[in-house]
Parts: sequence; structure tokens; C-alpha cells
Amino acid sequence: MPAVLVDLVGNGHSAFSVSQDLDEIRQLLVQSRRDNTRRLLSAEVARLEALKTAEEASQPAKKPVQPPADRVYEKKLTEYAWDQSDKFVKFYINLKNVQNAPAESIKCNFTDNSFSLRVEGLDNKNYNFSLSNLLRPIDPAASKYKVKTGQ
Repeated sequence: MPAVLVDLVGNGHSAFSVSQDLDEIRQLLVQSRRDNTRRLLSAEVARLEALKTAEEASQPAKKPVQPPADRVYEKKLTEYAWDQSDKFVKFYINLKNVQNAPAESIKCNFTDNSFSLRVEGLDNKNYNFSLSNLLRPIDPAASKYKVKTGQ
């Protein structure tokens, strides 16, 4: 059984080649001396100008290519460790490369019975951690966070 081969061939005209043809025919028109030759060349100039206009109109407008924006994903942190004493309750949250995050990208909010932590833009991710309904009230004004390098 024979195979079917399909060749797709363009019409051979592009806006660039039509422009080059127009330039060359216009040069010939300036150099020509005979009326019949000038009439034929003028008709060809008109035909090519119409073809060029039609091709330019049929071309879709090119949109400027914009680089893809860096996507930032939301990630909820759920693992933690804690330690408590009479003065403090300490929460330990492991997060790779957090020591490299700018200080302004780390936000920690405290209320009298909850806290939330957000680290923005770390390795194209926003990390969120929150605990609400703590066993006992805390002092939001005395509460703080620290960034430590892993040991």
C-alpha cells in the first residue's frame, strides 16, 4: 500500500520579496524609454502594490513577546515543634533557606490567643503557618520571632 506524502508550499510571495520586486521594477521604470514598456511596468507596480497591501492586511498583528512572570506558589506549613516554660512558649518551624530571605519578606502577627507567620517570595513560594486557639493567652507585645541558621 503506498504512503501519502503532502508537501505544503507557500505562495512564494512575502512582504519583503514584494518590496524588493517593487524597488527593482520602479528602477526599470525610470530607465525605460518606450511607452509600451513604461505602461507594462506601471501596471506591474500597481499589481505588486495591491498584493503588498493585501498581504500586510492579512498578517495578524504581532504582539510583543513578554517574558513569563515568575510564578509564586502558596504553601501551607503544617510541621512544627514546640517547647514551653513559665515565661515562653517556643515554636520551631524548619524552612529551607529562610536565613537568605530579606527581613521585610518575613511577617509574624500575634494576637492574645493566636499567631501567624508568612514568608514571602522564598524560592518562588509564599509560606504560611498559623496557630489559633492557643491553650492560654499570650502577650502579643512581648512576642517575637527569630531567624536562625540550621544546625
